[in-house]
Amino acid sequence: MGLVATNYSPNSTVTATFDNVSYIGNGPSPMYTIPGEGVIESEEQYQPDFSVYPNPTSGELNMDLQEYLGKNVQIELYSLEGKLMQLIQLDEVLQNSQTILLDRYASGMYFVKLKSAGLPDVTKRVVLNKG
Repeated sequence: MGLVATNYSPNSTVTATFDNVSYIGNGPSPMYTIPGEGVIESEEQYQPDFSVYPNPTSGELNMDLQEYLGKNVQIELYSLEGKLMQLIQLDEVLQNSQTILLDRYASGMYFVKLKSAGLPDVTKRVVLNKG
């Protein structure tokens, strides 16, 4: 489940308010952040993470995969419209970093999703600005 507020200009601010949001399903219990009250945790679950840099990028995007060393991962690049643009399958992450070349795509916003068996999927927003 995810809620997104976005715009098409990388140097502007967007604000959104989501109200009366609920979660129904069989997945892991979510964590909620309530302003002024902090984080309410319903179940502890390891949440791996990765970073992307530079962001915005002009074409070469680096991913820090340190938390996935030794694991099988799938890297998916999606357009803002949700179209799968690129798929990279790594049988075993052997290095801390992975590079993805984005220079063949148009400037704009993309999403990089990292999947690994037994772990929650992690998605990062990436801005491609070819100048």
